[in-house]
Amino acid sequence: MVTIGAGFCQKPSLQHITLAYVLSIGHISDMETSELKALRVKAGMTKAKWADRLGVRWVTVHRWENGERVPGEPVVRLMSLLAEQEAAERKESGL
Repeated sequence: MVTIGAGFCQKPSLQHITLAYVLSIGHISDMETSELKALRVKAGMTKAKWADRLGVRWVTVHRWENGERVPGEPVVRLMSLLAEQEAAERKESGL
C-alpha cells in the first residue's frame, strides 16, 4: 500500500493510475538521458509505444532521451511508475 495524506491507497493497475498515486512516489530529481531511456527499456517498449502510453509524440520521447528537452517532474514520475508496472507485468507473464 502507498500512504497518501492521512489515508491509504492500493497500488492501482495501469488503467487506473491517479495523480495522487503518481505524486505519492516520492521526490524524483532531474534524470540523466540514459536513465530516461533505461525506464523505457525496462518497460520493454519502443519509443513509439512509450510515447503513446505517456500521451506524447514519438519525437518528444526522442528529444528527452537525446537531451534536447527535459521532461517535467510529473512526467518523470509517470514514466517511473509505468516502467515499474510494465516490468512487473512482463515478469508475471514470462516475457
